[in-house]
Amino acid sequence: MNNLNTIQHPLPNHFTVGRDQGANVRIFETSALGEQFAEIIRTKKGWTIRDLGESTPVYVDQQAIAGRVALLPGATVQIADWTWIVDPEANLTAPTSGLHIALSNVSHSVPKPFGRSLKLLSGVNVDVQPGEFVGILGPSGSGKSTLLHLMNGDISPTAGTILFNNEMPATFLPIHRKSLGYLPQEPILHELLTPRLALNYSASLRGVPLNEDGTSVVLELLRQVGVAHRADTPIRKISGGERKRVALAAELLGDPCALFLDEATSGLDPALEREMMELFREQADAGKTVICITHFPNNVTICDRLIIVSQGHVLFEGTPPEVLTRFQIEQIGDIYPKLSGDITSFCQPASSKGESPIFEENVTAPARSSCESVAVMTNHDMFVQLATLASRYVRLLTLDTKTLLVLLFQAPIIALLIGATFGNIAVDYSEQHAADWKQVAFLLVMSVIWCAATNGVREIVKERSIFFHERRYGLSPISYLGSKLIPLGTISILQAFLLLFVLGWITRFSGNSIGHLLILSLLALASTALGLFISAGSKTSEQSMTLLPIILIAQGVLSGGLARLTGLTKLLAGLFVSAYWGLTGLKSTLSSNLVEASFISSPGEYQPLILGRGAPLWLDAIALCLQTGALLYLTIVLLRRCLPAD
Repeated sequence: MNNLNTIQHPLPNHFTVGRDQGANVRIFETSALGEQFAEIIRTKKGWTIRDLGESTPVYVDQQAIAGRVALLPGATVQIADWTWIVDPEANLTAPTSGLHIALSNVSHSVPKPFGRSLKLLSGVNVDVQPGEFVGILGPSGSGKSTLLHLMNGDISPTAGTILFNNEMPATFLPIHRKSLGYLPQEPILHELLTPRLALNYSASLRGVPLNEDGTSVVLELLRQVGVAHRADTPIRKISGGERKRVALAAELLGDPCALFLDEATSGLDPALEREMMELFREQADAGKTVICITHFPNNVTICDRLIIVSQGHVLFEGTPPEVLTRFQIEQIGDIYPKLSGDITSFCQPASSKGESPIFEENVTAPARSSCESVAVMTNHDMFVQLATLASRYVRLLTLDTKTLLVLLFQAPIIALLIGATFGNIAVDYSEQHAADWKQVAFLLVMSVIWCAATNGVREIVKERSIFFHERRYGLSPISYLGSKLIPLGTISILQAFLLLFVLGWITRFSGNSIGHLLILSLLALASTALGLFISAGSKTSEQSMTLLPIILIAQGVLSGGLARLTGLTKLLAGLFVSAYWGLTGLKSTLSSNLVEASFISSPGEYQPLILGRGAPLWLDAIALCLQTGALLYLTIVLLRRCLPAD
């Protein structure tokens, strides 16, 4: 007989039994079929065992089991030739490390035009104990999501008080926010990555220590949520339920003390929804505080308590049987008709003292949990974040081969079109040469701006939800922006080089090639920054693509390549238009016979120069650098806007 108590001390809170190398307890009997047979978890209520569905049966006290079963002290577990007796003298319960949340007379309003406001929640009194699984039920638009975001600290109440482990949000959240997991309705994942890669990158960003290949932590989490067999399958190729499981595994990185689930089971069939709710139940049993918004009332009976919300009020807070009694219904699903009419009789009574009795009790009581913040997460270096984010972004670019090919080939294709139109412009007639050079230079500058700006114009807005989510765990906006700027800026400079090389070869473009490449490279960086700025300021990809042509037309009009600029237009171009400095930078390397060429005029009549001498090359370079810096600064300001409070 092989007893686990003789193998490992102290007993782990979670271990697996199976044949493969990832199992904590390995079975070598050749007749045992399958890889992972069972997982055993120590919860706040004792030990539980879950049969993982392999062909080898799992016995508890000589009875074959299916699904999850509680283990009583002294119970005997047998799998193939492995036997474990639950020690009746052992400490069976795991320590509670969940989060205590208390809301007292909390209200929340949002401003409306003309000084008005809309009250979303009013007079809420809620007390959530550490390690509880709490479900939030209510009709659409009743204030459930607002309540959840108040409880996880994403938004602040306009009235009332919230305490986390008896601490005010301003004291608790800066230290412990990274220990609060949040799972929204739609999984926030890069679908081109595999679950293993996605979790490896998330672990690195959050400062969760991994071994060299991340197997020990990441695979264990994927196994815990039941998708280890999909570890190396691209997320876009797995089912919706499996994506939600992967997203849950990502939230479990770093062992958070609380999980906030905003309709995380929506869109699943009833069987999958039940499985997800059981996973949430397991997390609560392991000591975490779990708060879940759901529209599936049939499965909320596994919750410890329910919060009923309607029309901006918390109507009731209690156990599922208490909800049935309070609303005089036979099953939880019957509650919705009760919430669509007059709810006055169900509303919580407001406290005359301004604070609920529950709140007053918990203010003076000692903290009942230890929501520890992981040290490596609070001191995470933004340069490590930059390296991790840049590595992830480069991998995403290489996995999206169609987009990468478009980025690489659009520049030479545009250059070939321009070159085929103009041909060799290096003619002996300097006036014609200057006129053709001006047109080619204008198209070259606008092509560089177009390529570079389009590279970045959708890159932030398309993953806005991912950025805001990762910001919860300490992601630096500077690191995030740098991870976009460096790869995209490199691609843009390569595009500028290809445009200059192909056009120079076809048209015999005059000027200093090194000076041209310097100016066009700086112009490419400024345009990349412009695209990222537009992307950060847009709410949708469609909006960003609508703004881009307007800004590009303004760049062309104020570049000085279409019309001579004087007075205010020249001042605006110098301050805001990178195309202006790009064109003058190209002109600064030309010979005097070209920059001073003008068409023949009548005697005594002044004919303006076709090109005119540009500003010194160093001034053009400095101006482009300053514009790039200003755009990056404004982009960081936009990224910091509407973030969860620190």
